[in-house]
Amino acid sequence: MSSIAHETVEALRAELEPLEWPERFERIAQAHKAAPVEARETIVALRTELAGRALLELAPRWGSVPFKDAILKLPARMRGPLSRAAKDLRDRRIAEVLARGGLPLAGHVETGRFAAGLDERAVEMPLALAAAALDRPGEVLDAGSALNLPLVRAIAGRPRARLTHFTLPGSNEPVLAGNEDRFAYAFGDLRAMPFRDGAFSRVVCVSTLEHVAMDTTRFGAPVRDGDDAAAAVAELLRVLVPGGTLLLTVPYGRAADHGWFRVLDRVELRRLLEPAARHEVALRFFYYDQGWGEGGEVPPPVVLDSPFESDVITGVAIARVIKT
Repeated sequence: MSSIAHETVEALRAELEPLEWPERFERIAQAHKAAPVEARETIVALRTELAGRALLELAPRWGSVPFKDAILKLPARMRGPLSRAAKDLRDRRIAEVLARGGLPLAGHVETGRFAAGLDERAVEMPLALAAAALDRPGEVLDAGSALNLPLVRAIAGRPRARLTHFTLPGSNEPVLAGNEDRFAYAFGDLRAMPFRDGAFSRVVCVSTLEHVAMDTTRFGAPVRDGDDAAAAVAELLRVLVPGGTLLLTVPYGRAADHGWFRVLDRVELRRLLEPAARHEVALRFFYYDQGWGEGGEVPPPVVLDSPFESDVITGVAIARVIKT
């Protein structure tokens, strides 16, 4: 750090300390805009530090509310930094679960809550990475590219499997460096993938099928139409080797169409899984109520009557399909 950057940040830190949280983030945005170029990276680091502190201080006030819902109600300058802080906390939780076991990997539990405040990835990612089994040889498909994250690279290291991230052409997809022979990128439509039959020994599809045939412009890709998501499930099974495992996750609860994604109910989930009817299918359901817990196919009232913002997910269905 240059002396100019150090002096700028230390002066800013002292200026911020007596302010309330909204004023701190407003002031740090102004400082970043006005700072010399060599100081801006350090100011960003300070903002990240403050976001972590703010999350720890504010979370107890939010009670049982998911962090995402509470953050969406904060002043605009706070939302981005605190959203990233919440994701960092969630990623640490995912890494801990994969290292030590525990929920949701521990199996069906009717009572008990975990990952309080955290979003649905705290449920989905441990199960998806366990199913992907990157420490075992084989071709693995990441349908929807939800695993294209630094977190996954850090957990997997140099995997024995080869993981292909597949997403829409034109998507704003980060290309992560390192182990290029172990991680590949491919683009196309999930309903017509450019892979041969049985090309993959394991397939994971995390929180992607709810976007099929919906408006995908926010992802940098054109609007999709045509067949619904069941056609994508048929494709996922086509490219899976016999005896292979497909794990998919979707938002679940009261049926809803939000334009760019949808929430499935029991009827729509069954329709989605029709292509898997002749295979071995196991379902699990997780719901948010002061934390995540596992339940049955019928969502509890707390999920059906959720008062949270429309893109705050409080129910997740997990389907594990063994291709027979």
